[in-house]
Amino acid sequence: KLPILTEGKITPQELYRFEMGCQTYFDVKDVTKDIDQVRRTMAGIRDPAIRSWVHSNHARLLTLSFADFMKDLRKRALDTDWEFDIRREMMMSKYILDLDFQNWADNIVGLNCILAGTDQVYDDKGLLELLGANLENDLNSEVRSPKSQVRTDSIKNWVEDVRRLADTERRHLKRARAHWDDWQQRTAKRVATSSSLSDKPRPFSNSTNAFSSTHRTNSFSAANTSGTSLRAPTLTGEEKDLLDKHQGCRRCRKFYTGHRASDAKCDFPDARTYKPLT
Repeated sequence: KLPILTEGKITPQELYRFEMGCQTYFDVKDVTKDIDQVRRTMAGIRDPAIRSWVHSNHARLLTLSFADFMKDLRKRALDTDWEFDIRREMMMSKYILDLDFQNWADNIVGLNCILAGTDQVYDDKGLLELLGANLENDLNSEVRSPKSQVRTDSIKNWVEDVRRLADTERRHLKRARAHWDDWQQRTAKRVATSSSLSDKPRPFSNSTNAFSSTHRTNSFSAANTSGTSLRAPTLTGEEKDLLDKHQGCRRCRKFYTGHRASDAKCDFPDARTYKPLT
């Protein structure tokens, strides 16, 4: 079936898919002559502005090869600096362990395919360097380690080897988060149990103790009513290192939070329930 270039804003990705579709169509229908390929490609264009351009340049366009026709079509349909936008997107695409590595790598390789035939396309060496530079720091260090034995003879082999390492790191991260969640739940249960035990009245008390207990209760209630809470003690060096190692927040003092203290998305823990980090 003849590929169709629909009406609307045309992106480099859409134009690339249209070009690949046309080439597949030519192979299936055995369309070999340049003039026939260009003529059928024109027939698949539905955007009014592009059709007007085709109509105005019809005679000249029919003298071009399919490859040259597509170059002219890109000049007409895409923004002037579209190649730089694609390269920028590739350079800004950073891999973190929350992403599926294969999908991430395929996306960058696919963007480079769109640049084929332009001065901005990466060769295999440059693409490998870009992929490596965009890896999460710990994974990048592991990839560059000789013991990892990551193959660099082709993009396919490099992606295959690094995907194996990334999947291992993702499993480790998943287990670490599960352990952290379990620790949080157990800590919350201990705090709740301790709180319920401390609230129980003592079996024997004299008037002095009763007065002191009442005084403490009233003071505590007043503090709660006023909305104030005690600040937890200052973090020790060991606690700071532990939070940094497990992607924690120095403000709320929780691990694997997805934010930092500077984001101001959390509050300091209450000193009455705070437990030192271990």
